[in-house]
Amino acid sequence: MIEIHNLSKQFKKDEWAIRKLDLTIPTGMFGLLGPNGAGKTTFMRILATLLHPTTGTITMNGRSLSNAEEVRQIIGYLPQFFEIYPQLTGYEFLDYAAVMKGIRDKEQRKSQIVEILKTVNLQNKAKHKVKTYSGGMKQRLGIAQALLASPEVLIVDEPTVGLDPEERIRFRNLLAEFSINRTVLLSTHFVADIESSCERLAVMKQGELAFSGTQQQLQACAQDKVWQAELAEEEYLQLLRMKNIQLVHSRRTAGGMECKWITDEEPPFRQAAPIPPSLEDGYLSVIGGEAS
Repeated sequence: MIEIHNLSKQFKKDEWAIRKLDLTIPTGMFGLLGPNGAGKTTFMRILATLLHPTTGTITMNGRSLSNAEEVRQIIGYLPQFFEIYPQLTGYEFLDYAAVMKGIRDKEQRKSQIVEILKTVNLQNKAKHKVKTYSGGMKQRLGIAQALLASPEVLIVDEPTVGLDPEERIRFRNLLAEFSINRTVLLSTHFVADIESSCERLAVMKQGELAFSGTQQQLQACAQDKVWQAELAEEEYLQLLRMKNIQLVHSRRTAGGMECKWITDEEPPFRQAAPIPPSLEDGYLSVIGGEAS
């Protein structure tokens, strides 16, 4: 469990990346959503002990983040932008990472690395230099290093970027399995990654906590706000000019434009019908127009 109280991070005068964040992240999979610039990566870097908070306290499984060396012994971290030494092979890189994580016994390192390479489907590329890896393979290698030493807390920032659909599904299943009796914090802008694996989640907006709860509670944020209609082109252009409208999608049909939008106001089109909100609709309702 991760407990965060009154967390703030200031980089310059009057420039706050995070403001007064209070959040409890329980054991299991927990999702973190938010548009670009919401403060997610800064938050993850603080949890990974790479940045010092300006104010606030954080504890991980009873350990205070102020004792960074102790906390680093129980966390695995995959940053959003992951750098790897290109001249090393995949195995050599993981061996180096394992030593850095305090696994001194050579046979123990070998056993863990072989198993993790199988887990991320890189066993056939273990002896190839990292510079020959595709973007998706490098991402899987980053996931592998985060899993070394079986951390109690796993922090992953935009982990499915660069993965194809099959790899994304494999990774989500891997995280779900790993989260049994552990805490896994998954930060992403892919609502589908959260929907398939995280029952509880939080949404950040402009450095503040905009929502924390279950998927059902986030969906409910858009209840009675989602509308759908097939519009004539003139009506479609009218919709685009309307204020307080979030156009979720539009698709040309034989009869005009099929549109779905979110609004707190009654639509001006007689043919518009309310529809049940999806998780993405709830998320868009919380963050307003920032997703664009």
